[in-house]
Order: sequence, then C-alpha cells, then structure tokens
Amino acid sequence: MTAIRYFALLTIGVAVIVGCSKRNDAPPAKTDAAQAPAPKAEDEAKIKTALAKLSDADRPLAESQKFCPVQKSRLGSMGKPARIELDGQPVFLCCAGCEDDARANAKKTLEQVAQWRKAN
Repeated sequence: MTAIRYFALLTIGVAVIVGCSKRNDAPPAKTDAAQAPAPKAEDEAKIKTALAKLSDADRPLAESQKFCPVQKSRLGSMGKPARIELDGQPVFLCCAGCEDDARANAKKTLEQVAQWRKAN
C-alpha cells in the first residue's frame, strides 16, 4: 500500500511540475496570428518546404492564412496543406483529417480564415 501511495504522489508531483506546455507554433487564443511566437528555424524550414508544394496561385493564400482553422497549428507543419472550398472560398487545413470539422463549422471557419488573412 505504501508503494502505491508513493507512486501516486510522485505522479501527481511530476504532473504539477511539468504542467501544460503551450505549442510554440499555435496562434494566441484571441486569434491574433500577428502576435504568435515565431517557430524554430528547423520548423520554419519544414513549413517553407511544405508550402512550396502548393501551386503558385494557392501558396500566397496559404501563407496569408498561416494557421489551420481547426487545429490552430501552422500550415505546413504537417506536410503539404490540404485545400478545400467553403462557400466558394479556398481554405487551407493542416491535413485532410480536419476537413469534416471545417465543413461542420463553415461559417466559423471562414470568419477565422478571414481574420488571419486580414492580419497578414
């Protein structure tokens, strides 16, 4: 019984010390992407390479959007961004797995994308 209590207290202690860590590439909660911290150099290189795989017409749109409206992660951080159309407007996602959520909340998704593009 003592070993179990010790392990439980140790686990709780580690959880308290470690706490939650913010993602370095995510935009702030207020959706002001202009204030998001800059990613590390190696992450930025990976993002640039992934965005380069987009067409010449799509690349500037994705670069101005900068973030996935579903996961809030940087576009290109998971490879070439997925492109969908919502109400005739192009929207870029970090991956194809975000498509259902983006479509389910199309109005919110488009509003978020418009804010980011305006900020950039």
